Amino acid sequence: MRVKRRTWRWALLMTSTALLGSLTPTPPASATFPSQPDRILFMRDPGTGYTAIFAMDPDGTNEDQLSPGTATDADGRWSPDGSLILFWSTRDGDAEVFRMRADSTKVRKLTKNTDLDMEPSWSPDAKRIAFLSDRDGSMDLYTMARDGTDVQQVTDDDTSEFLTSWSPKGRRILFNASDGSDYEIYSIRPDGSGLRNLTDNTYTDGIGDWSADGSRIVFHSDRTGKLQIWTMAANGSDPQQVTDLTSGALWPFWLPNGKRIVFQRLLGGDYEVFSVRPDGTGRRRLTDNDVSDWLVWD
Repeated sequence: MRVKRRTWRWALLMTSTALLGSLTPTPPASATFPSQPDRILFMRDPGTGYTAIFAMDPDGTNEDQLSPGTATDADGRWSPDGSLILFWSTRDGDAEVFRMRADSTKVRKLTKNTDLDMEPSWSPDAKRIAFLSDRDGSMDLYTMARDGTDVQQVTDDDTSEFLTSWSPKGRRILFNASDGSDYEIYSIRPDGSGLRNLTDNTYTDGIGDWSADGSRIVFHSDRTGKLQIWTMAANGSDPQQVTDLTSGALWPFWLPNGKRIVFQRLLGGDYEVFSVRPDGTGRRRLTDNDVSDWLVWD
């Protein structure tokens, strides 16, 4: 089964215009999960027509393919101790959440239904998993125990939520959703209370990943005309621009040590993975080929 890509994500990149902003420094964070490897999980079509999960070192070397790619395998996320990887896959006919060991063995299916269950992320203590599902009619945010039991619905609305990220202390979950006119970043408590719109503006703000110390959130935004990487304080204040690129940048994540941010960028017709320091310096290209390398399945 192929899951249709979200066309709004592609359209955002294609319709962005020239950037007008400037760089502003952001202090680095320190590691929250010292056992979590710095190896970057990403996706690539290995020649099967589907995406497989790969891993590489922070400098782009030592690539390993971790899933077969005989169906869509997407959005791999390390457990806090680095022993397990969450991902979702269509290998059983529809999108389900799976987990596997870091060496790609012992694959276990965590959701079992005919609905779409996607984009999982670990809580800091690895006891619960946030994920997205359309089992109630629209794509909402849910949590479940690490073994797939005790499923609890967190959001319940008519809009579709995207992408999840737990705060380092597990008190809040970030997600992306439309406010009716554009896309914003929200946070919410795991019990569904305390909903906050962190980017309440007329621009498109996408994804949200917490820094290791929980003080800042990295995201992408077209608020200066083209999708670029930004950070902001955990309450949505103090937005600071990180990248200033002609072809834009999107879907950023912090590396566990907090010293660099990884993101993807469309170049020459395909996506490539880059990293940069939080102050915008030291940009590195990590993949360089003629196939797309994704951090987020778009």
